[in-house]
Amino acid sequence: MELIEWSTQQAISLLPPLGNRWLHIQGVVRRAQRVGKLFKEEDRAYLIASAYLHDIGYAPSLQQTGFHPIDGAWYLQSHYQDHLASLTAYHSGSQFEAYLRGLSAQLEVCHISER
Repeated sequence: MELIEWSTQQAISLLPPLGNRWLHIQGVVRRAQRVGKLFKEEDRAYLIASAYLHDIGYAPSLQQTGFHPIDGAWYLQSHYQDHLASLTAYHSGSQFEAYLRGLSAQLEVCHISER
């Protein structure tokens, strides 16, 4: 639960000013909560936490590359949340867009193979 609470607070503090983006995140969280019932407790916590944080890189204060999966992942890595950083970095097929933007090397730094 601690992970979900931390993720919720991060999202609440950084994303609500983004209007529709915040509404999108709330919808993703609701879906993750429903689907999460099928997961083991630890995996469910990461699913819900990543639902809150998957678009955190859109927060203006976090933008470094202009590519939200990387910017969000770097923020999460700075908070020692490597697994969440990897989930954030690689959501929605980001590796393909990172390649097109010339950001593959930056994205690779966000990859964590184990928890």
